[in-house]
Amino acid sequence: MKSKVIISAFLMILLSARLVQAAGIEFHHVTLDQARKMAGDQGKLIFVDVYAEWCGPCKYLSSSVFPDLKLGEFYNQHFISVKLDGETGEGRQVMRQFSLNAYPSLLYLDAAGNLVHKEVGGMGAESLLQIGKDVLFPDQSELQTARDQFMAGNREPDFLMEYLDLTLETEAGEEEVQPIIEAYLEAKPNLDLGDYDELYVFLLGIYDLSDPLMQTFLADPAPSREVYPDVVSDKFVLNLEHFEAQALAEGSPSVLIAQLDAFYPLITDEMGKEAPAYEDLKATVLNIFEESQQEVED
Repeated sequence: MKSKVIISAFLMILLSARLVQAAGIEFHHVTLDQARKMAGDQGKLIFVDVYAEWCGPCKYLSSSVFPDLKLGEFYNQHFISVKLDGETGEGRQVMRQFSLNAYPSLLYLDAAGNLVHKEVGGMGAESLLQIGKDVLFPDQSELQTARDQFMAGNREPDFLMEYLDLTLETEAGEEEVQPIIEAYLEAKPNLDLGDYDELYVFLLGIYDLSDPLMQTFLADPAPSREVYPDVVSDKFVLNLEHFEAQALAEGSPSVLIAQLDAFYPLITDEMGKEAPAYEDLKATVLNIFEESQQEVED
């Protein structure tokens, strides 16, 4: 009888060990080429965790997120999962190939190795599970649902802000972001530049120096600075990026210099003694324009 108890206990320990081993995302110790072949053979996508040994959020994912049972069941069913150290071997190649500059970077690739989706930073198991579902079933994603509501005419400001956030998370281009901004400005033309969300819309959507909201901002950026201390310098950079194409089309940097002239007094006020001299900043702007012009010509 005693031997049966011992055997039963041993089997329970063995079973528990197998359950622990099976829990969570199963990472395959293979190269990306091998992962692509496996994905093609099994009809799956590829999930790549690009990490660094010293990275705190990377360690959090490995210890507290990837072992989640529900997450593992979904990812093991639909993805071939691989871990790559971004500072060694193939990981360094992947960092260059996909222009990665932060850890952890989570890549979703198809069986041909093409990038389907990218996430950066640590997150909880539920968030990572939702991302996996959105990648696998894009027609059922939160973004697609929001896109459908937008196309159906939903113009509630709270919804538009939520839709904007979802869109920006996908690193969408200006052509997709701008209609949401325009809809928000139509719904709420008199933005409160002391409110973080509405300042967010202003930063991304209003560039014309003659716009009343821009004139209000340039006349007194103090309310905006209370919610976003570096707002002036960041808005200046956004404006330069926005007008770069126009400057190149005109073959002149005058529109960029106009931004500098409008923003420089506020930049000196914001940065104090650390502010660059006007002529130095002007030289930088001209250099950026000349480099961009050369790239277009090449």
